[in-house]
Amino acid sequence: MRPLTPMKGDRRGFKPPKIHARYFLRSKVVKGLRRESVERFGVQLFPKRAIEEIVLKDGTAVLAVDRRPRAFRRGGILYPTLHALIDGALRLPRVVVDRGAVPHVVNGADVMAPGIARMDAGIARGSLVVVTEETYDRPIAVGVALMSSEEVTLEGRGRAVENLHYLGDRIWALGGGL
Repeated sequence: MRPLTPMKGDRRGFKPPKIHARYFLRSKVVKGLRRESVERFGVQLFPKRAIEEIVLKDGTAVLAVDRRPRAFRRGGILYPTLHALIDGALRLPRVVVDRGAVPHVVNGADVMAPGIARMDAGIARGSLVVVTEETYDRPIAVGVALMSSEEVTLEGRGRAVENLHYLGDRIWALGGGL
């Protein structure tokens, strides 16, 4: 995998994202967000602390706790971030990709069926998944399954997972990496 080169003014190697607005949510909004988190993911993604909403120039709303992104909203739908998955706040079905697919996935490409080494059984089309790399089993992307696990094993070709958030993107850079 190609190392990320540092950008001017950023010591961690990530280009800082362009932020449109940044503010703390009111307690009434936080209660609704906590309820939505339990309904959507089955777990409480947000602790009882101040939640900051960071709106990026592209319209993506990132929800952060203690300056660490926990979820993001795109198209009105709430998705967890890689930071939340790495912190252990949530578990999602896994799609493991081989070493050849890793550079493409961390550059934002969708996961193709031939690049999948293995995946959890019972993944349905449209379900939220975490994409991990084969060697160390670390999360590298969050996506939506475009094919069920049965379709991937039977067909073995085509786009299998739509990449929503990946290692090194603007949302990841807000959390400062690891």
